[in-house]
Amino acid sequence: MTDFFFQKEVAEKYEAYNDILEQLLGYQFVFTHFDKDERQTILDFGCGPGKIATRFAELFSATVIAVDQSAEMIQLASKKHDHKNVHYRLVKDPKLAFLDDNSIDGAFSCFVFITIGDEAVLNHILREVYRVLKPGAPFVLLDTNPNSTGHVFSTCRIGEKGKTYKRGDIIQKELRWGGNQLLIEDYHWPEKTYETLLVNNGFVEIETQQPTLQSVPAKTIQRVEDEYGLKWKDEKTIPPFILFKGIKG
Repeated sequence: MTDFFFQKEVAEKYEAYNDILEQLLGYQFVFTHFDKDERQTILDFGCGPGKIATRFAELFSATVIAVDQSAEMIQLASKKHDHKNVHYRLVKDPKLAFLDDNSIDGAFSCFVFITIGDEAVLNHILREVYRVLKPGAPFVLLDTNPNSTGHVFSTCRIGEKGKTYKRGDIIQKELRWGGNQLLIEDYHWPEKTYETLLVNNGFVEIETQQPTLQSVPAKTIQRVEDEYGLKWKDEKTIPPFILFKGIKG
């Protein structure tokens, strides 16, 4: 992971960002792949400031183990999103040495792989996630859509229009909310790269989703428009995010 997210100022801006688009076309689709069983223990790998972990815990009544490599993110999560069912942990390398083999009922990772420019590290993460999952457990990965570079959405821009990005290239992502802006340098990983990484690390039954506004009920869209005053852009027909699901074989 780049040092970008290890900065206190960046962590605070990322926490302040209104992630309503990610909720609408990302997180709610991630959550559909998990059962609502309060006995479950779920891993959030790369939890950032803790928004998604707490939303999951509230929706599912499950125990969430939320890990991140950034001490600033973990400190912010513990302060801003403290929850009795969420346990934050700082990890290194990244290793999950505190978790036993076959001990976790499911895992998800949101907007993490795009922050890592080394495929060896991505493979290491997947091996660790695979190790701790129980057989048959799901792993769901959500990232910026590599097929949507150059497009402008209501709260973000992904890359530059007309520019072709190759595997592992740095791609600039702009987040916008309430007159604020956060520029992030991510890495471009083609859709096929994700699928290959998952398969090579033992995951089976790979599924892919690329939601647009057409994937969301009209009443939900209307509620978001009324509450946040969003002016929809390319997300009407272009998917800003991509979701992969794999099962531990």
